[in-house]
Amino acid sequence: MLDVTDSKANVVYNPQTSGGVSRMRADLNLAKEKLRFTPSIKLEEGLRLTLQRDARFK
Repeated sequence: MLDVTDSKANVVYNPQTSGGVSRMRADLNLAKEKLRFTPSIKLEEGLRLTLQRDARFK
């Protein structure tokens, strides 16, 4: 996100707590299998397009 926004913000990392999900990431295998869906835009480009086109970010 910092790369896409060209931000110089300091990122604050919170210590990991036990009992929760350590990382969340979409698994597109079911979408590929059932819907024959594969993303045509990479995450970084999608974020960049969202920031350019969504009025809330202007």
